[in-house]
Amino acid sequence: MNAGIKFCIFDLDFKSKTLVMTDVQLYTKLSNLPSDLKSEVADFIDFMKFKSEKNLLKIKKRIAGKAKGLISMKENFDDPIEGFKEYM
Repeated sequence: MNAGIKFCIFDLDFKSKTLVMTDVQLYTKLSNLPSDLKSEVADFIDFMKFKSEKNLLKIKKRIAGKAKGLISMKENFDDPIEGFKEYM
């Protein structure tokens, strides 16, 4: 009697050597959960998305001097502005 045996098929990603679950397999697992656990899974997914976005922001650091030579100031930059004489 094999009625009690359950199995799940995963794909092996040889490049990263990890098991990969398809969207259908994930949906099947999710659809079998009770409502309270589905809520926890939804919260966990939101957390993982936030964590992923946070890591992307850390990676993109500012490079000093990248705009060098693209910005110039006019010779009269420090001269008083005509419309503000009454405030000075």
